[in-house]
Amino acid sequence: MDEALFTAVLQNDYSKVRLLLLQGADANFTNEMGITPLIAAALHENMRIVYILIQCGVDIERTDRNGATALDYAIRHGRTAMVRLLNRLLSEQNNRV
Repeated sequence: MDEALFTAVLQNDYSKVRLLLLQGADANFTNEMGITPLIAAALHENMRIVYILIQCGVDIERTDRNGATALDYAIRHGRTAMVRLLNRLLSEQNNRV
């Protein structure tokens, strides 16, 4: 189920992502390269999928095998809108703690 979630994120299939998360897929799953669904969604600039992952308790600061977060990927690949969104979400998360 977790691999299916990752595939759905890569395909920008919001409905399938939502369904898999509701069925218990792990929002913090990492593939063999350490890439998370959030990193994949950030690279594809899919805001809707990022929001649903956040609602399902994804770890915004989870890193890949090289220590890079979704925010790092968004910055590195020039995903400006995603950088703003992830920065805002991180700020909101930190204000809750």
